[in-house]
Amino acid sequence: MTSSADVARAAIDAGFTPAQALTAVQIAYHESGFSAGATNRNSNGSVDYGLWQINSVHGFPELKTQQWRDPATNARLAKKVYDKQGWNAWSVYKNGKYKSSNLVNSLAEKAIRVAASERGVSEQGDTTPWDRAVGAVGEAAEGVTSVAETPIRALTFLMRPDTWVRISQIIGGGALIIGGVIIAASQTDTARAVGKAIT
Repeated sequence: MTSSADVARAAIDAGFTPAQALTAVQIAYHESGFSAGATNRNSNGSVDYGLWQINSVHGFPELKTQQWRDPATNARLAKKVYDKQGWNAWSVYKNGKYKSSNLVNSLAEKAIRVAASERGVSEQGDTTPWDRAVGAVGEAAEGVTSVAETPIRALTFLMRPDTWVRISQIIGGGALIIGGVIIAASQTDTARAVGKAIT
């Protein structure tokens, strides 16, 4: 059995923000009981592998080479699945079971705090407000671009709860970036004016 702290570290190292990693740890517990070697054969013939029970339908090469047993590898595969489908790719998220245990929730929160602290990441997932603004704009832009491929994916994207959070992050992040450019420009103009006054 993998420790909750190791699962949290793997999730953060895979690219999940601490907030996302909290959900990821909760999902991993309810999917596999933190067992890195867990497998499950489904009625349709597909097989789920590892901590996050990555389904064979995704066709990841790591599922054929046993690399899925490594928590870090399984976390990276989970991040790829999340980036394409969101949390609804996991049934324990869709049915709400992932957050049904207060004990597991508390354990996951502590594990994320420890892992985030070790990795030098803030609770929000970035080191500065500027990083958060830029990261939010980039993440939201990627999401918008990826769903533009088909109307069905676009509709699914719009129905996801975090979509509107991302849209607000684009607006807020954009405002921070524009504000920063304006402040930098005004400081440059001030410096030039002072320079002229001195000469």
